[in-house]
Amino acid sequence: MVYSKRIISSLLFIGFLSFSSICFGIPNGYQSYLERPDIAKLTPKSGAHLPKIWEQVKSALPATTAQLLEMYPEHDIYYLA
Repeated sequence: MVYSKRIISSLLFIGFLSFSSICFGIPNGYQSYLERPDIAKLTPKSGAHLPKIWEQVKSALPATTAQLLEMYPEHDIYYLA
């Protein structure tokens, strides 16, 4: 009985969130994830605005990937680029 009340209240809350997002839409200044720009029309941006730590993060990503592959050789690990 208690579980059914929790399930019903959870479903009502999820329904309310779905309804409110449909009614109010996306706030001004934000872009929907459902809209995809034409990649041929995009202009490249320079990375001058990025923080200096970004260079360290870029070099750490391949090292982390290599370490994970060495730590778990018996598993199939997939990465999406």
